[in-house]
Amino acid sequence: MISDLKKYFSFLLKNEAGRASKNIVIVILLVIPALVLLNRLFLVNLADSNSFLIDSALSNLLFIKGISPYSKDIASILENYFSTRGASAISEGAIFQLPIYHLILYLPFSFIGDLNWSFSLWLTVNQCIFLLCLINCIKIFNREKNNKFLWVILSGGLLGYFFVSNFLAANTAIIQLYFFILGLGFISSDKHILAGLLLGLATIDPFNYFLPLLIVIGYLLSRKQLEPIVWFVISIVLLSLAGIIFDSGWILKFLRNIFLEGSFFPFIDYNHALLNWIPKLSSGGLVNFIPLILILWLFLEFSRLPKQSSDQMYWILGLAACINPFIIMRESNYSSILFVLPIIFIVYLWESHSSGLINKVIYGILGFIAVILPFAALIFPQYFRFIGNFHSINLINSIIIIVILYWIRWWVVIPYDYLTHK
Repeated sequence: MISDLKKYFSFLLKNEAGRASKNIVIVILLVIPALVLLNRLFLVNLADSNSFLIDSALSNLLFIKGISPYSKDIASILENYFSTRGASAISEGAIFQLPIYHLILYLPFSFIGDLNWSFSLWLTVNQCIFLLCLINCIKIFNREKNNKFLWVILSGGLLGYFFVSNFLAANTAIIQLYFFILGLGFISSDKHILAGLLLGLATIDPFNYFLPLLIVIGYLLSRKQLEPIVWFVISIVLLSLAGIIFDSGWILKFLRNIFLEGSFFPFIDYNHALLNWIPKLSSGGLVNFIPLILILWLFLEFSRLPKQSSDQMYWILGLAACINPFIIMRESNYSSILFVLPIIFIVYLWESHSSGLINKVIYGILGFIAVILPFAALIFPQYFRFIGNFHSINLINSIIIIVILYWIRWWVVIPYDYLTHK
């Protein structure tokens, strides 16, 4: 055994492939434990643990005790659950409105008795997965091995409000983004089975990814790439059947909860959703046409856009990511994590097609909306009352990103239009 260990360490030190493995081993042995400790000592107190505690409790109740998370008495069941564990979670009015397989992600953490350590591990997993999201985006877009592009994405992504706000909210936005990005990457590399399976996993919160997923399916249909769609459906069916093992009627209960106890559009009136954002707004019935107009705009652009390259898919995905938060109007910043995709796509196109002062201006604008403006609004709310909530921040970000997307649209569309009409 000792001789085997010597051979392994010799491989790590001398072989080129071994050196890459050595870096991974160092990260696992040093960086990850350090992150866990950092999260336990500091970030546990900064992050909002309520949603994590509720979802991990629901996971434990479902998979261990056989109690349905869609139960009408789930709030009182949760209250009793937390009282026996000394946890301070607000479960009043709790109602579960997501697919049952969403809770599978929390199952390993529900077995950890110390809730603070369990939460610390969840935060660490999200930090590592977001780094993997950025690395996979770099693999998708950094086709010419540009080091500047790599550092811009890594530094900007890790400092960005979209990551930090969802990380501190301790939700599944980062994990879902990872499934979605992996699925997109496998579409580009023609690994259709994996692409379909991962896009199916990206439905753990289907409402916040509704329009982007619809655009990807539409793109695949327009190119007659049916295999990823078939595996996407298979993935959802398998996940749903796995849920039936633990709660035979979960699909009907899920539909009951979202239709009868809806808390976001389209399950509540859009006018009502808008009033939650701007309480003093005096609006009429015409407001209910806003989501219809936004969806028509998106699908008009989709129909006009050529479908010859993945860049065209990423352009329309960027537009969908900007529109989606204002279709759902959910009371969370969850869907803003998707802004990461159009921002990375914009940086990639500018690095590919331009250089000099204009690049610095674009990076300055993106840094302003992703880092400076949101955090300034949080730190100095008295000076930024006009953007006092995440809906307002998302609106400003969406407008700026959409303007830049239309600015660079000709880089995506014109070469193919030219070839078509030549």
